Amino acid sequence: MRILVLGGVGWIGSIITRILAEHPEVDEVIIGDLAEAKAKKLITEIGSDKVNFQSVNVTDHKELVDAMKGMDCVSNATWYEFALHVTKAAIDAGVSLTDLGGMPDLTRKQLALDKEAKEGGILNLIGCGETPGISNLLAKWGADRMDSVDSIHIRDGEYGKDSLDWLQHSVRTSMDEMTKESTIYQNGRHVNIPPRSGSEIYKFPEPIGQMECFYVPFEEAVTLPLFLGKPVNTVEMKVTISPELVHNFDMLEMFGLTKAEPVTTRGGVTVPPIDVLISSVLRMKVPPRKGRTYSCIAVEMKGTLDGDKVQRSMSGLMEDVIKWNVDGEGYKTALPQALSAVMLAKGETKERGVLPPEACIDPVSFLEDLKKYGLKVRDSIKKI
Repeated sequence: MRILVLGGVGWIGSIITRILAEHPEVDEVIIGDLAEAKAKKLITEIGSDKVNFQSVNVTDHKELVDAMKGMDCVSNATWYEFALHVTKAAIDAGVSLTDLGGMPDLTRKQLALDKEAKEGGILNLIGCGETPGISNLLAKWGADRMDSVDSIHIRDGEYGKDSLDWLQHSVRTSMDEMTKESTIYQNGRHVNIPPRSGSEIYKFPEPIGQMECFYVPFEEAVTLPLFLGKPVNTVEMKVTISPELVHNFDMLEMFGLTKAEPVTTRGGVTVPPIDVLISSVLRMKVPPRKGRTYSCIAVEMKGTLDGDKVQRSMSGLMEDVIKWNVDGEGYKTALPQALSAVMLAKGETKERGVLPPEACIDPVSFLEDLKKYGLKVRDSIKKI
């Protein structure tokens, strides 16, 4: 099978490329990117003749469609703002696609293409990374084992990384997570929440332990109420962010430096303040890691089972992958994307359209596959 990885030299894309290159059922991995020098360096590091490079500009519709044709599946690891354009190209190319998701508004726009994707005979599996992705499948796995579901609370935690390390992985995405309103599903309707709000101390499985979490914009609040298979009253998600970083962004916002509206400088240059901020962050030096890092996605659900009110707690923990020098967060995001690309390429998913993981993936078998790659999955339930 042939799989095209768009953005295949980026933080997540390069890990997807490595996983697919080692997969015994994959015959060829094509890195679709504009960064040819970085791609050739990655190919040399991987050392497999299964990996090749093709220059692909995802903003050029015809070029993108032509690159997709002849592929068994496309994995989209580009910046999330390209997701809608890539979805449309996949429909025109007639090739199934899996991506890492976008912000809530973009997810709604992708879902609106469901009919076109069905008519085109493809599946666009949206949001199949860590969060969204593993979080959705844990929620689906739990919901299938409960009589009713009232609330779903998702928490994403990390330990051992400098805050700037997290921020610099995908700067534009991280900036949007820090500066855009979050969407939660509450009392049966969607509500917008101010950025970096909802401070909460949450206890993750060891060795992460207690960490402070804040609201960030993620897609689970959009898709789970639609595709969980059971009614749900509340869906919300928070991420561990250092309080110092939150404070810094509060100050930057106060000074207007997180705004996208252009301003004109004294020298007559017109530029969005956030573009200057992003460029500055990219130039900052991140302190080297002092030890192992850990990443965990946790899902807590409240509902009923056998007439009792219960709380189900599930989690997936990953640590660094030493052989590639990648952290648990990156690996845990790339792994579901790579495995779902193989699944789509093999034709194992018969659904067509634009769907999230909880709507078209068996959570039991998929979580078992993730466990084979090192994801430590936990599940417990108690009466409340």
